Amino acid sequence: MKKRIFLSILILLIAASGALTLTHYFLAMNRPGQPGPFPERKEGDLRIATLNINWLSFNHDPAYTSARLASIMKEYDIDVVLLQEYRAHWKLNEYEFISIFSSDYSYISIQDECVCISKYPVVAHKRVKYDDLSDSFSDMEILLSDSQRVRIFAAHLITTGVNNFRGADQEAVSSIGSIRTFINNTRIRNNQAVSLSRRASEVQSPLVIAGDFNCIPYATAYRKITRAGLKDCFMVQGHGKGSTYRNLKDLFRIDFIFYNRHLECTDCRIVDEGISDHKMVVSTFINADAQSEEQ
Repeated sequence: MKKRIFLSILILLIAASGALTLTHYFLAMNRPGQPGPFPERKEGDLRIATLNINWLSFNHDPAYTSARLASIMKEYDIDVVLLQEYRAHWKLNEYEFISIFSSDYSYISIQDECVCISKYPVVAHKRVKYDDLSDSFSDMEILLSDSQRVRIFAAHLITTGVNNFRGADQEAVSSIGSIRTFINNTRIRNNQAVSLSRRASEVQSPLVIAGDFNCIPYATAYRKITRAGLKDCFMVQGHGKGSTYRNLKDLFRIDFIFYNRHLECTDCRIVDEGISDHKMVVSTFINADAQSEEQ
């Protein structure tokens, strides 16, 4: 009898733990309420967006994709846009790409696959190797005013390789190879996240880390970054469905904007304009240090 009671209690505890975990994960992917219209801009607001632009390949027309992106940025009054997977393809050279944005955005910096399009001067932009030398991320500094700057790390962590699992006609050997790729890439991604968090902890000024992290909330790479004192904008100020990757049943949030204690996020939303296989994440900030000084 005692054994049966013990087993019943154990099963209930496991079930409760599982339900709590699923609820926690659901809330990480979907926040209560709906985003509604963009809030009116206030003095001192800074609006930053990130988007994996998928090589400007929408409709195989880089010029159209770029023009549509410029229109979205203007419509939502975005100050700084960070793009991953940019390449000047055969239909669009770099000068043509820049000219599409230059009327509203004076500062455009291109470093490998990463692009920063900004209304404010980009006073520094360099590629920095991760500690394990697996790849690199962009380290930028944006000049907001004579006394205010914001540091931005734009990252694109290594892919999961899960797209290799699609297709029912794959051979067993290929499936085993995909699993090995998945495991190896997970290890590399976690190392990249450790490198980012270490460098973030060295920054004693406003810092934003944004990009395509190829992991879901509470994955190891995600936790490595948040444990460095960085907050996930969508968890703090997001509403509604949080998925950012339109493939794989539109279930996963893998694109993030994080920020440190020197900033305060006042709004975050996922924008789906259909110009990439990813959705744009848009966050609005105020300078927390300046706010505390005024009070």
